[in-house]
Amino acid sequence: MEIVLSKIISDIKRMEDKLSSKMLKTVDEAYQMLLYLQELLHTVKTKVLQTGFVNGAQEIDFFKNIKPQIMGKLIYYNKVFRIEIACPVSNGKLYNSYYESQLRKLKSEYTETICHEDFYRYYRAGRTDRDEVYFRLGQINYHDGLKSGVFEILVNFFFVIQPI
Repeated sequence: MEIVLSKIISDIKRMEDKLSSKMLKTVDEAYQMLLYLQELLHTVKTKVLQTGFVNGAQEIDFFKNIKPQIMGKLIYYNKVFRIEIACPVSNGKLYNSYYESQLRKLKSEYTETICHEDFYRYYRAGRTDRDEVYFRLGQINYHDGLKSGVFEILVNFFFVIQPI
């Protein structure tokens, strides 16, 4: 099975540029990207489930490099969509305070749920010594104490985020 990271990144970038050139409202652009990324994710998931991996190295590369590119964009556009759809007004003090509040929430979420996680530090440090544990199918370590979201993950692949 061959899924090329550079092709996925260039396809995503091309879609972002295409939507950006249409001068859509931010909420509409985010929604269109959500639809596109969900379809891309479905296509990649189907390909992975149908063809599998040639070896462990290819599986690790997929879950360490390819999947995070798609999921990262999907999570980003989902956050943008949710923030934009809930914005109470289009300008003024309330508008500014809404976005300041959302920024504080995002920073807090990052601090509380991401930056202190062992996995995040492992990934950001570029380490490879635990790749077999972190990036192979079915390698859930229940002894580490899992966040509730882990139970939504399909053991044979990964979950799809629904907008809203």
